[in-house]
Amino acid sequence: MEIDLLKARSLARELTQEPWCCEEAKTAAEQWLRIDKPTPAETDSFIKELKEDVMTVEEVLNLCLSPEGEAAFGKEEAARSAREYAEKKAAGLTYCDCGACQKALAILTALGEKMDDPTRKQPKNGK
Repeated sequence: MEIDLLKARSLARELTQEPWCCEEAKTAAEQWLRIDKPTPAETDSFIKELKEDVMTVEEVLNLCLSPEGEAAFGKEEAARSAREYAEKKAAGLTYCDCGACQKALAILTALGEKMDDPTRKQPKNGK
């Protein structure tokens, strides 16, 4: 796969502004952007963080149905989001379609990467 570092860096700047971007991804993006010419190891570290933070539709659905989801979004919004993501899951959507997850996926693509396993069961930080 071809790597488009300029596009990845532009998307990383946008990711830091996404309201649903988790602190870990935001911090990783900011750190990666501070490096003028990131080494492959520094980029690999950023890629690893993004892959950990992109949520599957199943993970979003589970979050919405959990007490943590109700606490974060409010009971009505969590229920509405659960219905919405159940429909998206039924329609075949694999990954969360929020701006932060979509930007992270676009960064991975620009860096020539793909998500490893969309059925992973390793939620990070309540995700």
